[in-house]
Amino acid sequence: GIGDAQKITLLLQSGLSKSLIGKNPLNINLIISDLTKNNVYFEAMGSFMSAISAIEMACIDIKAKYVNLSVSDLLGGTCHQTFEAYASDVYWEKDGEKMAENALRIKKLGYKAIKVHIGVESPTLEFERIKKIRDKIGYDLKLMLDLNAGYSLPQAVEAFKIWSEFK
Repeated sequence: GIGDAQKITLLLQSGLSKSLIGKNPLNINLIISDLTKNNVYFEAMGSFMSAISAIEMACIDIKAKYVNLSVSDLLGGTCHQTFEAYASDVYWEKDGEKMAENALRIKKLGYKAIKVHIGVESPTLEFERIKKIRDKIGYDLKLMLDLNAGYSLPQAVEAFKIWSEFK
């Protein structure tokens, strides 16, 4: 199969970008609204929304240049002078212990927060995987769980309920 970047490129080169011809790029909300309500989601893993996000970023850049502002100022200005970095290099593996070891490796690098990609199996089965990770890294490290759009809304609600002890 093709990769996500190729899917996004194909979406942008297809009718998605052609539907923008003649539209005012300064009217970002209308463009995004039209794209999301008038198109069928091509697949559930996010390439379509990623393509729309690329269009939105381009429109924001155009608008910032048009009004002679930085993108930051256009979007409301600086709120924070610093940001806490987090690592996002723990991807789902069948072996939860390998994921836990990878999370510990990242903790030893000095990060205070880590995002773990999870959600391939049911929330109940993922519970043990997350428990291994939390037991390995302790509770002094912020742990974020990225489902990568892998769950339905009822599954996500179930996951929130049964994983809440790991916050």
